[in-house]
Amino acid sequence: MNTIHIIGLGNGGLDACPYGIVKQLETIQQAYVRTMDHPIIEELKALHDLDSWVSFDSVYEQHDDFEGVYQAIVKTLIDAVKNGDVYYILPGHPMILEETTQRLLKYQNEQFEVNVVGGRSFYDDVFNAMQIDPVKGFLSIDAMHYTPIQFNIHNDTLVTQVYDQFILSDLKVDLLEHYPAEHTVYIIMDAGIETEVVNSVPLCEIDHEPFVSNLAVLFIPRVTEEVDKYKDIHYSQLLFNQLVSDDGCPWDREQTNESILKYLIEESYELSEAVIQEDDEAITDELGDVLLQVMLHCAIGEKEGYFTLNEVIHKMNDKVVRRHPHVFGSEQATSTDEVNAIWEAKKREEGLFVERTKYEKDYANFIFPRMYETITKGIKPERLLLKQQSLNGLNNDEKGKEK
Repeated sequence: MNTIHIIGLGNGGLDACPYGIVKQLETIQQAYVRTMDHPIIEELKALHDLDSWVSFDSVYEQHDDFEGVYQAIVKTLIDAVKNGDVYYILPGHPMILEETTQRLLKYQNEQFEVNVVGGRSFYDDVFNAMQIDPVKGFLSIDAMHYTPIQFNIHNDTLVTQVYDQFILSDLKVDLLEHYPAEHTVYIIMDAGIETEVVNSVPLCEIDHEPFVSNLAVLFIPRVTEEVDKYKDIHYSQLLFNQLVSDDGCPWDREQTNESILKYLIEESYELSEAVIQEDDEAITDELGDVLLQVMLHCAIGEKEGYFTLNEVIHKMNDKVVRRHPHVFGSEQATSTDEVNAIWEAKKREEGLFVERTKYEKDYANFIFPRMYETITKGIKPERLLLKQQSLNGLNNDEKGKEK
């Protein structure tokens, strides 16, 4: 069966390349090369005639995005393997950050197979440059394809494909949501070769110096200071679990979900006050207090074996997705009425729709207008109750007269 041989050159010169790959390169007459911009290619040019080697460098210039480049390279190689074995030579390790390899492996069938021969990966060079052991926890993220929730402050993180300061600038916005602004990070250029440079900078300054390099990566050490972990929800979970543990706070460990119910109502009132007064700083603080109650309820539930924070979050996310099929599914809705109709239909399908009086809504509708008066007019709650009792008395008198 015809074979596409994918050969990784690693990141350095011939002296850093495995002996077997060096010997194989010396015998290859025809090959496709993802780029001629590599130290080994430069050395081979001085030793052998590479005129029959076809470079894909021009393909990058012909397309506006990487998708077009990947499609063109893969199509060329699949067409070529119909006539015999093909050698495809690329930088680094073929299985690491190489989309064309993944697509060729996906498309291999009865017509051709894929053989991968790996060189030294850039991970080896980065670990060596930073002198770290990744076994303690390591995360690799592609700067061109990521979502902010991927970041984990508890692991060392390597962000690849940071080609210039503009990519770093966009990346910084997301990173600052997780890491302290002064957290020391490292911009590594040309890892593993003679021109290797490692620059340490505060996270908030990673985009201050202009550069262009296809061999640049960003290394972010794990957060070690306790105070720097305060943005992390998983750290919060650990804190609350410790509070209710046998070695925790005497007051917290005595509480039950029922005993702390009133505090959630109190904190909700304070949040309402902050919202009504349009005090953003207070809103942030009071939302934290409401979340504190949720976290404490979850910690108690987990301690007693009833439920966990993860179960609560799962139910919440499941409900959000189910209630919004017009966002996360195929339903269509352009108005609030249509959204309500979809939701009620979904509840009926799931057997959850039950006609009942929603006392919690009646309670909220009764309390909130009076709470609004106490906040905006400074009227004490007891005066509002007296006012309500007086109105109730007048209403009863009117009903008596009617009889």
